[in-house]
Amino acid sequence: MKDLYKRLTETINSLPGIEVNGSNLSNSFDKIKSNWGGTCLFFWSDEKDAEGLFFLTRCMDTRYWEFGHLWRIEITCGDQIHSNGDKPITYNIYRPFTEFKFEPETEDQIDKEISSLIDNMYYHFHHDSFMTGYSMDRTKYDLKEWKREMKLNDLGI
Repeated sequence: MKDLYKRLTETINSLPGIEVNGSNLSNSFDKIKSNWGGTCLFFWSDEKDAEGLFFLTRCMDTRYWEFGHLWRIEITCGDQIHSNGDKPITYNIYRPFTEFKFEPETEDQIDKEISSLIDNMYYHFHHDSFMTGYSMDRTKYDLKEWKREMKLNDLGI
């Protein structure tokens, strides 16, 4: 799996109540394109803490992300209760590839979009009005890179 895709997975996993439990990103781009028709990450969201799900949804929204119109979060229902007792709901982050475009998607384009999503999540995490306006707790986010910068900011560095 590419380092960029690992970063995306780690960033999403750092959100409170979110756990990525699968993706097709370890496959080659050609295999993703032919077998899946797009990129897909599967994740579970804790029923008792929707902050991470809200954060991710906001970061992917068309109004706040230039590629939001191309990506979506889908929801599916399974049969197995999650280990913590939550209902069997799985979310899918899906970026479908379109067959009928004049210029079909390239791996570079998808990488650009993924990098942009990671940057947008970083931006939202550091956006004081957004985080405080929705009473979001930065200490619940578990990405070392973000926590380090938060501590440096607190120290005025």
